[in-house]
Amino acid sequence: MNTAERAYARLVTANPIPDPERFMATAVDIEAALSDLKEVDVDTKTINPNITVTKPPRSRRWQVAVAAFIAVLAIGGGFLVATLPGDGDSVGDAPTDVVNEFFDRWNAGDADAAMALVDPDFSMGGGLFAVADLRGLIEFSAPFDGSMETTCSPAPLGEGRVSCDWEWSTAGTRALGIPTSSGRSFTVTDGIITLIVPPDYTAFEGPLSAFAESDDPAGYAGACSPDGVSPVSSFGYPHNQRCGSFLAGLEAAFVASLGG
Repeated sequence: MNTAERAYARLVTANPIPDPERFMATAVDIEAALSDLKEVDVDTKTINPNITVTKPPRSRRWQVAVAAFIAVLAIGGGFLVATLPGDGDSVGDAPTDVVNEFFDRWNAGDADAAMALVDPDFSMGGGLFAVADLRGLIEFSAPFDGSMETTCSPAPLGEGRVSCDWEWSTAGTRALGIPTSSGRSFTVTDGIITLIVPPDYTAFEGPLSAFAESDDPAGYAGACSPDGVSPVSSFGYPHNQRCGSFLAGLEAAFVASLGG
């Protein structure tokens, strides 16, 4: 389904009118509207005989009815446009623009907005992860005083493919000397991300979580025990905002312990 088809489907879903065509026929009397237009022309000529008024060509008269229909909807509350959910359509279909916007939303800490640009059936890391894992990573990383820094460009092969140099830049990753991951792959179809191959940040998460568990075992247990809902990292703690906030609060002490 292309972008236009998805937009129309959302329009139909959001439209509370069960039969839009019948509503249009009953809400707007097209013949009467055209008749009124003709009468306006005649009256104008009678009142101002020296002014020549050109009637709209028949081929354009349907536009009058359409305009009247839109006016009726606007007067009724503008529910069609107002209830449409936002997603990747506002970004456009250019794959690189979509990926860049995705990271802008990620760095803003808005998981809902970022995930609106991701297909619910997308693949991450060759299909090893699910949507919940990506959302969890966004929520987990948001509290850190850093950002996901990327430089993206169209990949040479494959329609909709984007290649990015991707770095999670925080005090901790810099202190550990974790390099930028090059050539991270994305696939964008009709303005929506359908494939992500992310970097592996276990070299940062492992030492940081070990430090936190040793430095504040009670705090770590309270904030980073699995909740049965959030995806769990390979080190046993959940990728969620609560655990991310706790670990981010210890990052400065962690860096200091490294001599940084």
